[in-house]
Amino acid sequence: MFAILPIAAFLSIFIILYNKRSDLSWRRAFIRSSIVWGIILAISTELLSLWYAINQLALVVIWIIPILVGVIQLIRLYKNGDTLRFPRIRLSKRVGDIILLVGLLFILCTTALIAWLAPPQTWDSLNYHMPRVAQWAQNHTVRHYVTGIDWQNSMSPGAEFTILHFYVLTGSDRLANFVQWMAMLGSLVCVSWIAKQLGADKLGQILTMIIAAATPTGIVQVSSTMTDFVVAFWVLCAASEVLSMLVEQPNYESVIYAALAASLAILTKPTAIPYLLPFAFLAAWILFKRTPIRRALILVAASCGLVLILNMGHLTRNYLLYGNPISSNERIARQANEMINLQGMLSNVFRNAGLHAGTPKQAVNQWVFDQVSSIHKWLNIDINDPRTTSDGQYNPIGGFALDEDVVGNLFHGLLIIATMVMILFGVRRIDKLCLIYTVVVIATFFMFSMLFKWQIFGARYHQAFFVLIAPLISIVAVRFLSPTGGRLLGIALIIVVYPWLFSINSRPLIPIQGRSHTSSVLIASRQSLYFANARHLEQPYIEITQMINQADCTNVGMILSGNSAEYPLWVLLGSPKSNLNIEWILGGDMYKNYENPNFQPCAIICESCSEEWNTLRGLPIVYYRQNLRLYMRERP
Repeated sequence: MFAILPIAAFLSIFIILYNKRSDLSWRRAFIRSSIVWGIILAISTELLSLWYAINQLALVVIWIIPILVGVIQLIRLYKNGDTLRFPRIRLSKRVGDIILLVGLLFILCTTALIAWLAPPQTWDSLNYHMPRVAQWAQNHTVRHYVTGIDWQNSMSPGAEFTILHFYVLTGSDRLANFVQWMAMLGSLVCVSWIAKQLGADKLGQILTMIIAAATPTGIVQVSSTMTDFVVAFWVLCAASEVLSMLVEQPNYESVIYAALAASLAILTKPTAIPYLLPFAFLAAWILFKRTPIRRALILVAASCGLVLILNMGHLTRNYLLYGNPISSNERIARQANEMINLQGMLSNVFRNAGLHAGTPKQAVNQWVFDQVSSIHKWLNIDINDPRTTSDGQYNPIGGFALDEDVVGNLFHGLLIIATMVMILFGVRRIDKLCLIYTVVVIATFFMFSMLFKWQIFGARYHQAFFVLIAPLISIVAVRFLSPTGGRLLGIALIIVVYPWLFSINSRPLIPIQGRSHTSSVLIASRQSLYFANARHLEQPYIEITQMINQADCTNVGMILSGNSAEYPLWVLLGSPKSNLNIEWILGGDMYKNYENPNFQPCAIICESCSEEWNTLRGLPIVYYRQNLRLYMRERP
C-alpha cells in the first residue's frame, strides 16, 4: 500500500512542472520531474540517516509532502480558473508503427512480469546490492557498518537508496527489481525526446525506443537489482538537458537540471563519469561561447558544486573508513586504468568492443580474437596487460550468453558500425546537430576505455553508451533505408531478442534444457529462485536458518568470505522484522569504531572457519556442512 506513495509523489511533481510552463513538452516535464524526484529521494535518505530515522513512518511523511504540494497546486489552479494540463500523446495510426509499439509494450510487460515473479538473485545482488539495503533498513541509517564484503560500503549507493525506500515501505523485496525496470521505462521516454531534439520524426522516435529497449544487456538487467540501466537513465537526462542548451539559448534551468542529473548518475555508479564528461565539456563550451564569461564561470562552478554536494555524504563516509573518498586504495587499483595514454585507451576500446562480438560460430569468434590480438601486437602491448586489465582474460567471446554478467549486444554493435559508415559516406545528409551528438557519444566510449580497466564482466557497463547512440542509429536508418526499412529493422530487433526476453539463465519464462539454472519463474517457488545462481548453498542455508529460527535466536553474527551470497540468509531469517539483528563479526582495527560493543550473538554463521574452532565467542558448534558452520547455544 505505502509503495504507491513515491509513485504518487512523482505524478504530483510532474503535474506541478508540466502546468508551470505552457511551453514545456510532457517528455521534458517527465525528465525534470524524474530529476526532482531523485533529488528528494537522495537528500531525504541522507538527512534521515543522520538521525537514524530511516523507517516506514518517516518515509511515508517524506513522500506525502510532494503529494500535498501537488494538491495545493491543483486547488490554486482551480481557484484561478486555470485549466489543468494533461499530456496529449498522439500515437501513429500507421500499421507498421502500431506493430512496433505493440512489440515495445510486449518487451515492457514481459520484463515487468519477470521482475515481479523473480526475487533479487544475481550474484552481485546476493553479495552486496541487497545485503546493504537490508543492513541499512535494520540500522535505520546508511552509515558504513562492519562487513567483510567491502563492496557493501564502498560502492556508490544511489540505486540502492531507491530500493531501500521501497523495501522499507513494503516490508519486503518484492519491488526491488522494479528500480531497474522503471529506469528502463524512463530511459525510453528520455531517449525518444533526444531523438526528437535531433530532428527525428515520429517513426524515428519509436524506432529509437525499440533500439534502446531491445539491447540484450538491458533486457537481462531490468528484472534484477543491477544498476547499469539506472546509470543510463540519469546520463540520458543530463544529455537531454545539454542538448537543450545547444538547440536553445542556454539558461540556468537547463544547466542546473543537467548538473542534478549528473550528480544522480555519479551517486549511482562511478562508471557514469566517462559518459558524462564529454557532455560536460560540450555544456561548458556552449556556456563560454554563448554567455558572458562571468555568468558562464558561475554556472560551471554551481554545477560542480551541486554534483559534489549530493555525493558528499557517501564520499565522506568512504573517507572516514578508507582514508579515500572514492574507495579503498586496493579497490581503486583494481578498477582504474593505469595506462592513461593512447596505447592503453585503444587496447581497452578494441577489447570492450570485442565483448559484444560473440556469435554462435566459433570460427568467427576466433577471427575476431585474432584481429584484436594483431592490433595489440601493433600497439606493442600485451592483450592482458595488468595495467589495463581487471577481472578475467581476453579470450574468444563465444555464443549468445544468457547471463546478465557476460551478455553482449552483437546486433547493436553491427548497427553502430553500419551507422558510422553511413554517416562517414553520407555526411552531407546529416545535419550539424547530429554530427556534434555523434562525436560526443563516440567520445563517451573512448573515455570509458581510457578511465577504467577492461574486465570480462564489463559489457553491462556499456549500457549507457548503447542507449545514448540509439537516436543516431534510428535517424540514419530512417534517412538512408527509408521508413519501411526503419520499420523492418525495428521488427527484426524485437524478434531477435526473444532468447534474452524469455530464457535468462537464472529466471527464465521458458527454460532451455541444459542451459537454464532453474524451472520457469511461472512455477518455481520464490525461495528456490533466490538460489538459482547459488544452488550449492540452498540446503545448508535452509538448515542453518531453520535451526536459528527454531531457537528463537534474533541476534545473529556472521563471518563470511568477501564473495559470499549473504542476502539469502537475511531472507530466510525473516528480514525485515523489527526484532532481528544481524551483524558481522570481524577482527582488526579497520572497523573498530563501527562495532557495536553491546552486540551479543546467540548464533554465529561462519564460512571457512578453522576446523579447530569448536567454540566461537562461547558458542558451541552445532552444525557443519560443506564449509559452513553454525555456532549456537541450543535452547534448554
